[in-house]
Amino acid sequence: MQFRKSQKIAIRDGRLTRTFRTWKRPQAKTGGRYNIPPYGALEVEFVQQMKLKEIAPGHVGDAGYQTHEEVASHLGIHLEDTVWSIAFRYLGERPVNQPDRSTLDNGEKSTDQAPSELEAMIARLARMDRDNPWTHQALKLIHDHPGTRAGDLAPSLNMDTATFKRQIRKLKAQGLTISLETGYRLSARGKQVYRTLSDD
Repeated sequence: MQFRKSQKIAIRDGRLTRTFRTWKRPQAKTGGRYNIPPYGALEVEFVQQMKLKEIAPGHVGDAGYQTHEEVASHLGIHLEDTVWSIAFRYLGERPVNQPDRSTLDNGEKSTDQAPSELEAMIARLARMDRDNPWTHQALKLIHDHPGTRAGDLAPSLNMDTATFKRQIRKLKAQGLTISLETGYRLSARGKQVYRTLSDD
């Protein structure tokens, strides 16, 4: 995927986590890793084709726009037209030189972690749980109810919707969850962590 220099900097700084494209066919895949030289690489978390007007306002902001109309003007399309919505996360400054590993049945890239990496991730979650344990239950909710509105999940954690979304963003920053147009799902990494925690 091609980005302007200003967009690459925004990706590096965490201000840009989504892009919209008018491809005839998808040119990125879930789990695909792509270089954005000279700023490192990103990993695609979610790819979906949909009408521009149906994109969630928050996702418009994730792509660096204020309104749907601004997106339409930039892409030279109408609100009724379809676009590819691509969510991604920044991997760091090191370029990706190795080919992608095998994918799962749903096309998501396998991200099985070595024992030391998995232990480090679980230790980070334990620190997040220090004052009020919630991470395992949140992963379980998303595992059991993918694509469910945040407002419907929040009461199960005794949280209001805004607090729930803020907490889930912390899991997303660890590469454990993926934001959908409605709700969330676990990433391959998130599923591995959830399985490990559930077996404890």
